[in-house]
Amino acid sequence: MLILASILVLGCTSQNPANNSGEKIKVVFEISANDKTSTVIVFADANSNAFEAMKSNLKVDYKDSVMGPFITGINNIKSDSGHYWALYVDGEYAQKGISLYALEKDTNISWKLEKIGSIFQTTTDSEI
Repeated sequence: MLILASILVLGCTSQNPANNSGEKIKVVFEISANDKTSTVIVFADANSNAFEAMKSNLKVDYKDSVMGPFITGINNIKSDSGHYWALYVDGEYAQKGISLYALEKDTNISWKLEKIGSIFQTTTDSEI
């Protein structure tokens, strides 16, 4: 019975080889708001989730949405109706939400409190 129980317990245990390897990834979180930038450097397990690493090391306010967590505040700095938290990964504007990033290599994650509409380029009749 003891052997059977051991087999069942070990067989039901999920293991992720990358996480068990002990490999750590350097993650630099930069938070920019109100003309100030703060930096937090952490070490996370290889292939861990960027959002989980963020929640473990920063104060994060968010709302769950169908597209994943929507960040509303970081380290007690809240977005308002005219601003949002813009995500940049390794210097590029993110093409997906923070919860969809696996930390596979050293990564820079920047959050910038930006004015809504600032990512869209506007043109006037004189430029056309």
